[in-house]
Amino acid sequence: MIGSLQNVTPVFKKGQKSSPANYRPISLTVNLCNVLESLTRNEMINYLEVHVLINDTQRGFVINKACLMNSLVFM
Repeated sequence: MIGSLQNVTPVFKKGQKSSPANYRPISLTVNLCNVLESLTRNEMINYLEVHVLINDTQRGFVINKACLMNSLVFM
């Protein structure tokens, strides 16, 4: 899996630097992973749109259809 390409780095939030609770983990992924993720997502969305597999009521990850609009339509 791609997990071996990730680098988790602790980033200081606030408070005493000696306390581990004052750090949050940040995953630094390789740029190639980000590019592949973007390409995969675009291809999947394109396939779903071309084959009309996305319902008209689907919101959130579809371009020009926000989650807020879904709430307004529901109301």
